[in-house]
Amino acid sequence: MDKQLFEQLRIRYAPIITSIINSNVKFFRFQETIKWQFNFDERVAIFACCDRNTNILTINIGAVDFAFRINEPLQIEYFLLHEIRHIYQHMEIADYKNNLSACNNPELAKKWADEEEKYVAAVNQEGKENAEYYKQDLEFDAFAFAYAVMNYKYGEFPYISIPKAYGKEFLQVVEDWRTTFEAEKL
Repeated sequence: MDKQLFEQLRIRYAPIITSIINSNVKFFRFQETIKWQFNFDERVAIFACCDRNTNILTINIGAVDFAFRINEPLQIEYFLLHEIRHIYQHMEIADYKNNLSACNNPELAKKWADEEEKYVAAVNQEGKENAEYYKQDLEFDAFAFAYAVMNYKYGEFPYISIPKAYGKEFLQVVEDWRTTFEAEKL
């Protein structure tokens, strides 16, 4: 992608990303401002990532554009929610390590910290999907949180599916989140 096209897409999509983030703040469980930026990766399946040291989201502008071109814009929100949940996890890990009394769930934060030390990426060196990626509680939690918010806001959305690695336990966690959102009148 050349610089001119990147800039055109940045101008087109930046307000949309900002709007999506702002419309979901009530679900985040933290008050910090989300910092984000665009990059370009031709692999549109790689939607976004969160730097665990800075908590800056990097969003693949190619994936955003592709989601609009195939008329699946909710994919954008789903993956943003997933990555924003990682920000929450990083904050919990930091609290666990630095200020245990501020940590919401020390047992879970310890588990996340341990997983983060031995993190398994979604794809391996050959570009193939890692089954172990989905077994990490960091990822299970992020997928469940994102799916629950989307389901709470929109009901059914036919083109976003639960990762194949997850089953009944995932659906129960999603339902627990929905119940929480309803109780909090979000």
